[in-house]
Amino acid sequence: GFALNRNKRASTLTDQQVHDTIQLMGRLNFDPTLVPDATVPRTFACFFVFDKDSSDALNNNLQLGNEYANKLAALASQYTAHANIIVLNAGVEMWSNGDQISFTADATIDVLLRRFQKYLAKTQSKQFGKVYTVGILSVQKPSLYLPRGYTQGPPNTTSSASIITYRPSPWSNAGLVAHELAHTLSVVHPDELQYLCEDCPRLPFCPSSTSLPIPDECLCSTSKFPAQQCLMTYSFGAATPNAPKYTSCDIKTMNFYASNYTCQ
Repeated sequence: GFALNRNKRASTLTDQQVHDTIQLMGRLNFDPTLVPDATVPRTFACFFVFDKDSSDALNNNLQLGNEYANKLAALASQYTAHANIIVLNAGVEMWSNGDQISFTADATIDVLLRRFQKYLAKTQSKQFGKVYTVGILSVQKPSLYLPRGYTQGPPNTTSSASIITYRPSPWSNAGLVAHELAHTLSVVHPDELQYLCEDCPRLPFCPSSTSLPIPDECLCSTSKFPAQQCLMTYSFGAATPNAPKYTSCDIKTMNFYASNYTCQ
C-alpha cells in the first residue's frame, strides 16, 4: 500500500459541501411506538472506523467524521426505536499514516473482516469515553466485491464487527446499520428462519415450540407483509412511505439469545 499526503485532499468537495451532503434527508415515516415484544431496552454504542478511501471522501477531517457518525447513529436509532434499541456513536477513528486502517484491494470480505476484528481487539475503548459493543468499518473500495453490509459475531464483544459500504449521506446507510446490528444479536434474514428453527427449535416462534408454522409476518413474503417493509430482508431499502421494521420473530430472537436459553 501507500500513504497519501493527508494535506492533499482526495475529495473534490469542500468541507462545507461534505457537511451539506451529510445533512441530506430522505422521506420515510417512522413509528417509534414500542412493539409488544420489545420489553428489553438495548443500547448499541458503536465504534465507527473509516478506511482510507472513506476518510478521503470526508476530506480526512475528523470533525466531519464525527458529524457523519453522529448523524448515522441518530438516523439508525429511528429505525430501531420500535424495538427499544438506541444506537450511539461511541467513537470515531479515521485512516492516518499512524493508524493505517486500510486493507489491500484484493482482500476478500472474510479477510477484511478478520483484519478489522484484530484491529478492534487492539483498540482501547476507554480512549473514546464509552465502551463500544460493536465496531462498524466503513469502506469505499470499488474493486472489492462487498454486499452493502457484512456482519459476524459473537455478539456484544469487541470481536463483533460489521462492515458497510460508505455512502456520502448517512441517510443512505442508516437502515443498513440497523440491519447489520441485528445480526450481531443472532437475528437472521427471513428466508433463513426455517434453518434457524432446525438449529434452535426452542425459539418461541418455531413450529417445534408453537405447533404452528412460522408466522407470515416473519417470513415477509406476502402482500400483507411485503419484503420491503421488513428490515431484515434484502429489499428494505425500497420501503415507502413507512420505514421498514423488525418482525416479532426478529425481536424474539434477540430476547431468546440474550437470555442465555439453550437451543436444545
